[in-house]
This record gives sequence, structure tokens and C-alpha cells, in this order.
Amino acid sequence: MLEELAFRMESNQALRVRMFLNLAIKFGDTDGHIEAVARFVREFKNRHWLPNHRLPEVYYDRRSLEALSNSPVSLHAKCVVLDEQEIFVSSANFTEAAQNRNIELGVLMTSPILAKQATSFFTQLIKDGICIRAI
Repeated sequence: MLEELAFRMESNQALRVRMFLNLAIKFGDTDGHIEAVARFVREFKNRHWLPNHRLPEVYYDRRSLEALSNSPVSLHAKCVVLDEQEIFVSSANFTEAAQNRNIELGVLMTSPILAKQATSFFTQLIKDGICIRAI
């Protein structure tokens, strides 16, 4: 899925993609916040994105860094909004297991109202400083 998205971003330079991803930190991790975010960015670029392709905007929940102090937070939503017209909400993670082996369920709706509400929700997380841009 991410490969196809990278190709589409290359073919359509006007395409804006924002991704809100979970920055997983394990309790007891000794890396500081700066290194944890740097590792998150490296992993995304090296394991999940095509080399030499324009990167999407990638955000993480700053509260996930509090896991270093035993307060774990997870950005758990699985939602795709297309042009504020369609919204796909699913139980599936964007992993090989979730896409090919697990039993998952998702709903695709053409609903400008719901799509705009979801977009506004994530935009507000940025405005409130809860979600921080990593890339």
C-alpha cells in the first residue's frame, strides 16, 4: 500500500499526504526523545518508504515519548481520508500480517461530512501540539 502511495505522490506533485503514525517506545528505553524520534524517522524511511521518492508529512503523538516515564500512549487509529470526500476506517494495521493473515474489518464511506470531521480532528491534534511533525 505504501509503495503505491509513493508512486502516486511522484506522479502527482500536488498530492499532499499526511500520515499519523505510532512512535513506539518501550518502557525502560534509555534513548532520549531526540534519538527516539530520529530512530522513528530512519525506520520509516528505510523500512516503509521507497528510496528516492518524495516523503509524506509524518506526524507522531508527542505523548508517546512519555512512555519513557511509564505512561504509554498509542496512536491506534486506522483511518484514511481521501480528498475530504471519502473515509476508510479499519481495525487493520498497515502491516503484512494485518493485510494478509489476520481477520480484519473496515468500512469505506463516501461521506464528505465524516471525511471533513476526521481531517479536522487530526488537524486539531497538530494545532494543539499533541501531534508533532517528524518528517
